[in-house]
Amino acid sequence: MRSLLLSLIAAVAIPACTQDITGGGPGGGDDQQPTCGNGVVDQGEACDDNNTNNGDGCSSTCQTENTATPRVAISVDKPTLPAMDLNTGAQVTITLTSMMGFAGDVALTTSVVDVSNQPITDWTTTLDSSTVTVAADGTATAHITINAMGDTAALSGTVKVTATSGSLTADASVGTTFNPVLDVVFTNNGTDCVYPVDHTVQNPWNIKMGRKIAVYNGGNGLGFIIHANNQDGFNHETQATPGTLPGQAYMSNAMTGTAGDEDTFYCHPMTGVLAEPAALVAQRNYYKLVQ
Repeated sequence: MRSLLLSLIAAVAIPACTQDITGGGPGGGDDQQPTCGNGVVDQGEACDDNNTNNGDGCSSTCQTENTATPRVAISVDKPTLPAMDLNTGAQVTITLTSMMGFAGDVALTTSVVDVSNQPITDWTTTLDSSTVTVAADGTATAHITINAMGDTAALSGTVKVTATSGSLTADASVGTTFNPVLDVVFTNNGTDCVYPVDHTVQNPWNIKMGRKIAVYNGGNGLGFIIHANNQDGFNHETQATPGTLPGQAYMSNAMTGTAGDEDTFYCHPMTGVLAEPAALVAQRNYYKLVQ
């Protein structure tokens, strides 16, 4: 009789222990705050698939979604982008897939947040189409270009693409990191430098102090030598041919100085490298330091 009693006690105790192990880990008391998207099903969560995307069976609030309802799934070909320079831009392909016979128009929108989940307002996210038609049991694609300039406050963040059709939504995320380097491309017409026309003294390249400027030779044939006035960390390129060859870049040091400082940079007229005709003097590019 004693053995039977002990067996009954053990049978009751074991399920209670198992419930504690699967209930969210050590310290899972009443004061534990659920964290949706961490891959752990906390108290109050019905699921947690290690993200906060909608439309994948587990919602952005970690509640189970009805995957039997006709819907559209969304994915991106680059969930994490390689680090890129400022003013270069990266294109990501968005794929929309019909699920359970869904068919119709899908609206695409974007949002950007930093590592603290605060909005980033000075990146650009350009969709090539804001509405995509998806056929039943088919797929459709769109593209988004992600970019930022030299004065952006945040160098890393997450771009979220949201697909909406009626009351249905689905999300996909793109982790994005920028290097603290602003790329500027000078091209040529065969013998002479050609500058970006929209960054003269009236509209300089804004760049935060501590970042760099890389001037790329985007032409073919001759190299160039960049003239700078040796201030704010942007030094004159060594005057030696062939200079910076096509496809290469001449880079400043980390920019220092005072917010509001402005100066010019342009192709140095010199035999054996790209020249600067008199007509282009008014198109010389400028930078401006910002906090």
